[in-house]
Amino acid sequence: MLKRLRQDMKLSLIALFCIPAILAIGPFAVYRFMEGDMAMGIVDSLLVFALIAVLGYSWFTGRTYWAGIILVTITTMGVLAVSHLAGAVGLFWNYVCILAAYFLAPIPMGIVVTFILMTGNLFLGNQMGYSPEELTSFAVTTLVVGVFSFAFASRTSLQAKQLEELATIDPLTGAANRRRLEEELEIALADFQRGGRPHGLLMLDMDYFKDINDRHGHAMGDRILQEFVKLISTHTRRSDRVFRFGGEEFVV
Repeated sequence: MLKRLRQDMKLSLIALFCIPAILAIGPFAVYRFMEGDMAMGIVDSLLVFALIAVLGYSWFTGRTYWAGIILVTITTMGVLAVSHLAGAVGLFWNYVCILAAYFLAPIPMGIVVTFILMTGNLFLGNQMGYSPEELTSFAVTTLVVGVFSFAFASRTSLQAKQLEELATIDPLTGAANRRRLEEELEIALADFQRGGRPHGLLMLDMDYFKDINDRHGHAMGDRILQEFVKLISTHTRRSDRVFRFGGEEFVV
């Protein structure tokens, strides 16, 4: 279990959000029922069940992208309900929800969630008689948390893409590397097993490449490899992929 969480960052983030939230909200649900507050008890219970369901869905299906979107949607509705039923105490959960939105769902959804929570709770707060100072304080702190989360999530997303490129792209030729080839082969095999869609594979090995390095130097050899990849890319379809298998060996 720990190995899988280390390998899947999105799954680990979902687990790190759901498990503490379940442990925190669960006792509140019990306490609400004991106090006779049925509405809040039901809302808290529904949130706990939803968190468990999303965690199980992401774990057993591996579809963490949609799990994150579903989780943020449910949490946003739950936070608005809690803010309406519990008053000012429920406002603290808005900050947690905003942070979760930026790291568990696409960044545009985080912006939408921030806007919904801020405007929704300002409206509810005005209806519930909050003072202008309280409403202003909430709006400013929500905005600050939203801007910080947006900046941090955007930077993290950019760095993740850069690291993925470094891990899967050959820096000399710009072709995908052997690691990416193995991933694409697994996808192609799964695609064939599901729908019977055939795939073709070409292996290309440049002859006499060592002679080029010996006679003209490695700089010229590097240039030829780069031009060779451009030549292959020019004469293949957009759906075809070019990989550097090793040295002067390439796979299409």
